[in-house]
Parts: sequence; C-alpha cells; structure tokens
Amino acid sequence: MHDIAIVPATPAMADQIAAILAETGWFEAVQHARVEEVLACANRDSRSVLIAQDTDGNVIGYVAYHRIPYLFLAADEAYVSELFVREGQRGKGVGSALLDAAVRDACGNGVARMMLITGRNRESYRRGFYQKKGWREREEMANFVVSCQGIRENAGRGLTASSGS
Repeated sequence: MHDIAIVPATPAMADQIAAILAETGWFEAVQHARVEEVLACANRDSRSVLIAQDTDGNVIGYVAYHRIPYLFLAADEAYVSELFVREGQRGKGVGSALLDAAVRDACGNGVARMMLITGRNRESYRRGFYQKKGWREREEMANFVVSCQGIRENAGRGLTASSGS
C-alpha cells in the first residue's frame, strides 16, 4: 500500500467525493449540494465519513458509517453505508485502510458491532474482501427496502406504505 492518510471528511472535500461517486457510473446524477450537506453534519452526530488522501492531498476513497441505537443490544450498532475507492486506486489497500479505520473508530467509541450490505455481484464480494477482513455474512438475514417517494407524494391523503394491498 502506498502512503495514504485517513482523516475525517470536511465539506471542502465534497467535489472530490462527488467525483468518486460519479466515476462509479451507478448514479444518474450526483447531487453536490447533498454531499456537502451530509459532510457538514458528519463527524459531529451519529454519521461519520472518513476519507483516504494520497500524499498530494487528493481524496482517493471514503467510507461512511452511522450509529444505530438498538434496544436489544448492549450498545449501538454501526452501519457502513458507503465504501468507495477511485478506480485507479483499487487493489492497493485503500479500501482495507478505510474499513479498518471505520471499525477502530466505531468500536473505540462503544458500538457493540458493525454491519454492512453489499451486492453479491460486486467485485469486492466475489473476491471475498469482507470475509478476508473478518466480517461474517449473515445468511439468515434478508434485506428489504421501501421507497418513501410515493408516501411523501401522498402525504395527507391517509395513504401508508401498505395501502392498496
């Protein structure tokens, strides 16, 4: 691994982080204002964003994670919501350094455990990245999502996510 620094993200890094997201090609449009808004709150509340910088100060990757309170655990859980590394920097230990830093930070601040979700079609999953880092896949769990867009659009009409079934 080449020399990198892992530091908390700041709003001034929004352009570089947005560029990493745009580089993935997964998103139709990356909202710079949203990236800046999240970074303004990060590292002050339950959200944390750490970035990897090369020796020239360029952002080459980042990890975002969040504390989630659970009443049935002895302490909060931390959820790794994003881990992205610039394409040209992959395979050089940047992702490992970011994930390790997030685990040290979250566990050092009292969380009971950490979790993440990744696609089985992702390169990182296929090559066992998380398993090699000591993460265990929970086969018994299912991941569900629901969009809030329709619910927000119908607010005040008495509709809920289960309406119409």
